[in-house]
Amino acid sequence: MLHIQTGKQKNTVKLILSAIVFFITFAITMRELSFRSTDFQAHLDFALNIRKECLKITTSVSDFSFQLTYPLWHILVNVCYKISRFIFGTGMSPSYSAAFVTGLVNVCTYLIITKILSLYACARAEWIAFGLCFVEPVYIPGLMDDFSFFAQGSPVIWHNPTNMIVKPFALAGFFLIIQHLRKIQDGSGVSRKESFGLSAVIFLSVLAKPSFFQGFVPALGVYILAQLCRTKFRLFREYCLLCSCFIPGFLIILGQFVISFLYVKSGQGIGIGWLEVAKAYYPYPLLQLFLVLAFPICYILFFVRTIGKTLEIRLSVLYVLCAWLEFALLYEKGERKFQGNFEWAVCLAYAVIWTVASMLFFKDRSSKSSENKGEKAKNIVLSLIWLLHFLSGLFFVWKMFTVEKLFF
Repeated sequence: MLHIQTGKQKNTVKLILSAIVFFITFAITMRELSFRSTDFQAHLDFALNIRKECLKITTSVSDFSFQLTYPLWHILVNVCYKISRFIFGTGMSPSYSAAFVTGLVNVCTYLIITKILSLYACARAEWIAFGLCFVEPVYIPGLMDDFSFFAQGSPVIWHNPTNMIVKPFALAGFFLIIQHLRKIQDGSGVSRKESFGLSAVIFLSVLAKPSFFQGFVPALGVYILAQLCRTKFRLFREYCLLCSCFIPGFLIILGQFVISFLYVKSGQGIGIGWLEVAKAYYPYPLLQLFLVLAFPICYILFFVRTIGKTLEIRLSVLYVLCAWLEFALLYEKGERKFQGNFEWAVCLAYAVIWTVASMLFFKDRSSKSSENKGEKAKNIVLSLIWLLHFLSGLFFVWKMFTVEKLFF
C-alpha cells in the first residue's frame, strides 16, 4: 500500500511540474510572438502557409523556404490551428496554436528526461528533470552582454521552435543508442523491434530539425571506429546494423541539403573559418562554453577516475566536442552566414551532456550511505553550481517578461 501511495504521489508531482512547464512555455511563446521579432514569428508564418510554401518546390524551387525541409513543428501548428478554428471559430489567434504546440513539446521533453532518469534509478527524477528544463549558462553581470545572454548557446532554447521540437528526439535517440551499444558490447543482441524504434526516432528527429543527426553522427562514427580498432573488427557486423538505423534519416537529410544549398536562393554553400561565426556571437567563445557547461565540466573533472570510463560520459563528451568543432569551423555562406545554424547541434549536445552528468551525479549521491570529507566538499560545490545554472534559467524567464525589447 505504501508503494502504491508513493507511486501516486510521484505521478501527482509529475503532473503538477508538467503543468508548470507547459504554462511557462505557453506564456514565453506568446510573449515572444508579441514582439514579432524572434524565430517564432517567421516559423509561425511558414506554418500557416505551409501548403502554399510546399507547392513552391514544384513551381519555384528557388523561392522555397529551406526551413520547411524540416516541417514537423509547422505541420503540428497548422493542424492545431485548423482544429481550434473548427472548435472555437475564426476569432482564435494562430499564436495560441503555436504556444499550445510548443508547450506540449516541452512537456514531452520533461517527461522523456524523467523517464531516462527513472530508468537509471535516479532519485527525485521528477524534480531533477524539471530543473533540466530551465538550466542556462551561468549569468555574470557585466561580463555577458544582452546578446550573449539571449543568444542560442544554451542547453535550453526558448526562442527557436524547431530546436525545441527536436530536443526530445535527440535525448531519446542518444539513450536508445547507448542501450544498443551496451547490447552490442555484452553480446546480448539487439531485436528488430528495438532497431526499428531507434530508426523511427532518428527519422523523426531529422523531420523536426537535422541538428541532432548533423552533430551526433560524427561523434558516433569516431566512437565506433575506435571500438572496432580496439576489438580488431570483431563486432563489425553488429555496428553496421546499428549504422543502418540512420539510413532513413540520412536520405531525408540528403534531400534537405540539396534543397537548402543547391536550389534555394539564400543557400550559397558551406565555408570553413575558425570561430568566424562564434566570435560574432560571443566576445569570448571558450568562456561561453565553460559558462554553459560549468556543472558537467566540474563534475567530470572532480570524479574522472570513477566516471571516466562510463559509456554515457564518453559518448556525450565526444558528442559535445564534435558538435562544437562543427560550429567553430563551419558556416553557411551568403545571407545565412550569421544565423549561426551550425550552433543548433551544439545546443542539443549541451542538453545531452547536462542530462547525463545530472543523472550520474544525483544517482551517485543518493546511492552512497556515507561520504568522506573530500567527496562531501565536492558534492556541495557541484550542487551549488547546478543550482546557480537553474537560478540563471529562472532569471532568464523573469527577463523575458520584464524587458521592453528582445535583443534577437
